[in-house]
Amino acid sequence: MASFGLGFVRHGQGRNEEALACFRAAHVRGRAIGRPRAISRALTSSLDLHLYLDPPKARVMFGRVADLIQQTGDVLLHTLTLARLGTAEHSAGNLDAAAAVLRRALTQHRTLAPLGDPDHDRREMDIRCRPGRTYRAAGRVAEARDQFRAALAVPGAGRCPKGHAQAVEGLAASGTSTC
Repeated sequence: MASFGLGFVRHGQGRNEEALACFRAAHVRGRAIGRPRAISRALTSSLDLHLYLDPPKARVMFGRVADLIQQTGDVLLHTLTLARLGTAEHSAGNLDAAAAVLRRALTQHRTLAPLGDPDHDRREMDIRCRPGRTYRAAGRVAEARDQFRAALAVPGAGRCPKGHAQAVEGLAASGTSTC
C-alpha cells in the first residue's frame, strides 16, 4: 500500500516515471503476498497513468493486456482493463468501438458478487459513466442519459461522491437535471 500511495504522490508531483516504478513495486509486492486486490489496483493505476501520458500507445497496450488478462480468468481485473480500453478507444475517437468495449465491461461487472467488495458500487458507477460520456460524444443523448441515471441508481451511489458527481455532471451536460 505504501508503494501504491507513493505512486499517486509522485504522479501528483509530475514525476510520472517514478510513479510507474512505484506501481510496479506495488504489483510485485501484491503478487508476492498473494493479494489480488493489491495486484489489480497496482496494474490499473499503472494503466491509467499510461492512458494519461500517451493515449494512442495506451490503446494498443490496453488491447494486449485485456487479451492476456482474459486468459488468466481474473474477471475483476479484466473488467477494469476493458473499462480503460473503452476510455482509450473514446480518446482515439473510436466511439463505436469504445461503446462496445464498455458494454462488455459492464456486462462482466454484473457477474461479480457485490457482497464483501467495498468498491463494487463505485466501480459500477464509474463503468456506467464511461459509456455515458461516449454516447454523449456520439450524439446518442438518450442512451447517455440512461447510463448516467443508472449510475445514480446504483444502491451505494450516495457513498460514492466522485461517481455521483460524474453522473450528475453527465446528466447536466446531456441537457437533463437529476430530477
